[in-house]
Amino acid sequence: YAAGAGNLIMTLWPVDDRATVKVMEKFYEKYLSGTPPPRALAEVQRELLKPWIEDHGEIEAIRRLAPFICTSIGPVE
Repeated sequence: YAAGAGNLIMTLWPVDDRATVKVMEKFYEKYLSGTPPPRALAEVQRELLKPWIEDHGEIEAIRRLAPFICTSIGPVE
């Protein structure tokens, strides 16, 4: 936090580039409209899960969404 980063978005394993673009586009829409970063990421993951299960199957949808995590310093609203 002293260096200025109160939140970090990262993945736990490599993710398909197209999936990353989609997640990050939706994340920034929410974040820039005022949603706290951890909540914004969780909402995006929930919103994308059902359509991605329909398009790619359950295992692939989870493999694409589950590795995204957000670390945060401070309260999560």
